[in-house]
Amino acid sequence: MKMKESTMISVILSCGYGRLHLMQSAEWLNNRGMPVWLVCGWVPKRHDGLFVRLCSFLVGRNLSPGMKKRQVKLDGKSKVVPCTLSDFLFQGLCFIDNHLFKSVFHEWIRLITWKLLGFHIKNVLMTAKKSSDDSFILHLRSGTGHGGAIMLARKLGVPVVVDHSIAHPAFMDRQLADEYARNNRKLDIGIKSPFWRMVAQDCEWADVVLVNSSFVKRTLVEQGIPPNKICVIYLGVRSDFLGLRRHVKNHDTRRPLKLLFTGGFCIRKGAEYILEALKIVMGQAACSVEMDVVGSYEDANDLIARNHAFNLPIVFHGPKPQDELKRYLSASDIYVFPSLAEGCASSGMEAMAAGLCVIATEESGLPIEDGKTGIIVPSKDANAIAEKILMLMDNRAEIDRLGQNAMELIRDNYSWERYADNVVNLYNTMIGRK
Repeated sequence: MKMKESTMISVILSCGYGRLHLMQSAEWLNNRGMPVWLVCGWVPKRHDGLFVRLCSFLVGRNLSPGMKKRQVKLDGKSKVVPCTLSDFLFQGLCFIDNHLFKSVFHEWIRLITWKLLGFHIKNVLMTAKKSSDDSFILHLRSGTGHGGAIMLARKLGVPVVVDHSIAHPAFMDRQLADEYARNNRKLDIGIKSPFWRMVAQDCEWADVVLVNSSFVKRTLVEQGIPPNKICVIYLGVRSDFLGLRRHVKNHDTRRPLKLLFTGGFCIRKGAEYILEALKIVMGQAACSVEMDVVGSYEDANDLIARNHAFNLPIVFHGPKPQDELKRYLSASDIYVFPSLAEGCASSGMEAMAAGLCVIATEESGLPIEDGKTGIIVPSKDANAIAEKILMLMDNRAEIDRLGQNAMELIRDNYSWERYADNVVNLYNTMIGRK
């Protein structure tokens, strides 16, 4: 179908109920002069502060930092379209299910409420097309295309981009099933999940699947999605993260080595392999290591007990705002991230930008060239992680070299400005194809 000529491309962009990276995408696309209709969950107003505190009390954790991240700066013809009622329905049903039914119905709640979000997106698309002569792109977080959104786009001749930022569910099933079973946990992010099957189907229905790493593309191709349908655009990193690490001129090998992990300390992120690697290092090293974990760590006590990883030099700090995270990045030497399944972890990109030496798996999705801009270790291999930490412990100058190379790589290639330009170019190409 040939799209009509238009002087402007507008994008309807959905980030789901959470924030993800697509709110930043909306801001940067808007900065490039592109009108954006951002369909999202509840965005609190300034006068909603008391209600946010009440919700924080009910769920038992401070929601304010996350809610502040939902504040998006859009201007011109751009607008935020919050789906407040469906977000509250999603969060409320999940809260009830967690406390009364131990998350028995969680998958079905997600399935139904995300289809409801897709219904909202369909209505936004219909309204936008009626109110503007612009050419439109429908840019959806995978999982939000049902409820009629993609079907209406097909009917109207609107190109569909599905943004998928994690490995294919079938890969996660293979990679994580044994890990979760060994830890007596239910795996709810594999292809057997009704919700994740819906996510995978969105990728199949899309005109273009936008992914944030070559690793994610590989997992989609393995499941039969044509390579020429997949576009890889890595996310950007804030420029104020560049070069945060303070290089220590005195490479005294007796100085404790400072390790860092940020994000959710859990099975999927390789937490138990970090614990096992630290046990090995502590048994062999002549000097000590210290590790900070900044982020959620609900699973930490169980993982420590199951792996008999007591008395390790780890301090759990809990979630911190982005600006406070800088303090940990500036004071650390090595960022350890042996994730089992990612897209491209923004936390790892920030560590590279800061100038830390990053030890990660291929499954982290990070754009690391082994031995040049970081260190790649095999998945599920605590011995390999420990071996690299011990090597760097005796060669502190190598930490500086790899960290400096990583910082330069991010600085030169992975800004949000470049991300926005790449996405706009993708949109222009798609409009030209139709």
